[in-house]
Amino acid sequence: MNDISIIVPLDLSQRPLDILPKAVRMSVAAASARIPLIFSLNDQNSLNDRRLKKSLENNRYTTLLAKKHYTGSVNPSLLRNRAFEVVNTELIALLDVDIWPDFSLLEKYRDLIAAKHSPFYFLPCMYLTAKGSKDLCKGKTTPALLKEKYFSVSRKEF
Repeated sequence: MNDISIIVPLDLSQRPLDILPKAVRMSVAAASARIPLIFSLNDQNSLNDRRLKKSLENNRYTTLLAKKHYTGSVNPSLLRNRAFEVVNTELIALLDVDIWPDFSLLEKYRDLIAAKHSPFYFLPCMYLTAKGSKDLCKGKTTPALLKEKYFSVSRKEF
């Protein structure tokens, strides 16, 4: 899947202990799927910024653009724009670090774009509760089971 890259903005000034493991999980999933992943980090040289850099340094499918891009409020748009500058694939997926890294979906929509069904797609996402996230991370549930629960009107996980 070398014709698509993923861009994810990161700013660890808020909820760093939640974001760090999610970024690492996404990086591992991108490597497994052989999809280039670009994290654009507003690097404030904090302990958590240094931890993130250390944990991602050996993944050849992950690029970390770590730079002090701005001061003040979190600015994901600016971080995405900085990442655009280093993309060298035809297609781009804009994701958030909170997205569960199921890259088979990207393959599906990449193929639809290649077949000229549409030039781009917006995909909906469901935000999980702490319980839903914990169950997914611990392997107690799967994205497919969560989708079934969502349409069965179970709201404990969403």
